[in-house]
Amino acid sequence: MAVPSPTRFGVLLPTREQAILGRFAASPLLGFARQAERPGFGSLWTGDSLTACPRLDPLVVLPAVGAVTSAVTLGTTALTPALRHPLVQRVCSAVCDWWC
Repeated sequence: MAVPSPTRFGVLLPTREQAILGRFAASPLLGFARQAERPGFGSLWTGDSLTACPRLDPLVVLPAVGAVTSAVTLGTTALTPALRHPLVQRVCSAVCDWWC
């Protein structure tokens, strides 16, 4: 019988909050990611939305977060295809995969 792995929790990066407040500096968001990694969160997430705008683009945020973290899984809670051309989305996704 396989031993179940421990439960790991993730946290949603505050990208929408930054956009709403008009604070687009990278350092607070990257600091948030570093702090979330310290207590042992297993993943960091960011998302897209057609209705909850504005928000920072997840395919820009994830490589930046990947550059300052090392022990978390990165992902998108949603990625809205209608917001990007498929070729651009593919290239950005490949960069995220290489850097993270």
